[in-house]
Amino acid sequence: MLVTFVLGMVLIIRGWMMTGQMAGLGLMLVGVALILTTLYLYNARFADRKKQ
Repeated sequence: MLVTFVLGMVLIIRGWMMTGQMAGLGLMLVGVALILTTLYLYNARFADRKKQ
């Protein structure tokens, strides 16, 4: 999880530095997707297994 979080942050920062370019937007979107995936994986461990 640490690797996906750090990689996501690196991609977001790298994309932000490419302001005005479509490739920068793509990098930032991939970075956000990685961070959201990391959050999902982290929270999945604490999810309530019983549905009522």
